[in-house]
Amino acid sequence: MNRISLAIHTFPGANETLKRHWPFFQKAGADEITIISTTDGKSWVPDGINHEMIGADLYCQGAHLPLRLLRTLQFLRERKADWFCVAEYDVLFLKPIPRDLPEGITAHLAGGKPEGCHCNYFMHGPWVCDRETADTIVQVGYEILA
Repeated sequence: MNRISLAIHTFPGANETLKRHWPFFQKAGADEITIISTTDGKSWVPDGINHEMIGADLYCQGAHLPLRLLRTLQFLRERKADWFCVAEYDVLFLKPIPRDLPEGITAHLAGGKPEGCHCNYFMHGPWVCDRETADTIVQVGYEILA
């Protein structure tokens, strides 16, 4: 089995962008797609698509964004998939997600050490990882945030 589950993070202010980008998400070639909306229930979700509400409609407030990513990975671990992809509403997939990625996490290097952070660089999505890596990210992520 080499199934991919794609989760798309969105919020009500992104409804028009998500509608416009929907055909590109379908090009990702995922075996299943879930819209991860905010808890206010005002996000657009295509008919027949999985939907999970995780996190409030907030942006950069405290640990909100890393917690939303961790909770999304927790949700995805319950899916019957070997690989998980988390993408923001404004991503454009031009071709299918490769099914022969190395184990671990694949993402885009977005920049160097942000001021005031303990990391040496940061990565931006889409984030693609295998099941074991998702388990590690969730476990270690909550420990780091604590």
